[in-house]
Amino acid sequence: MCLAKKGRFKPCTVGYKVVRRSNGAYKGELWGEKTMPVGEWLNETDYRERAFRGEKRLFCEVSEVEYRMGWHVFHDLASALRWREIRKNVVVKVEVAEPVATGYQNLGLMSYDGHKTTVAKQIKILEEVQ
Repeated sequence: MCLAKKGRFKPCTVGYKVVRRSNGAYKGELWGEKTMPVGEWLNETDYRERAFRGEKRLFCEVSEVEYRMGWHVFHDLASALRWREIRKNVVVKVEVAEPVATGYQNLGLMSYDGHKTTVAKQIKILEEVQ
């Protein structure tokens, strides 16, 4: 995931994350086999792809935006469902801690308008939404 544009708005404290469900457990949206348990704080560094484990900042080549790495959490359910359409995964409601950036999610050819996103170091999965 990658921000298309940085934003100057208040980070969310509860939002929506798209994840994979595999054998009844939640896992990273794009990679990794580490289980993401419900109700526990999950530090994003523990779930990174090996190539990014030592990195602190992410540079998105498509949008030329740089920001600190972390979980990308949509502020509203509609945006998460739109992203889910692309990825064919599930949406979970999460609590957010330690926000490091805010912006608009890069949805490929789609406009970033209305897709507010908080990038955070930690999330806690509360429940599956859809």
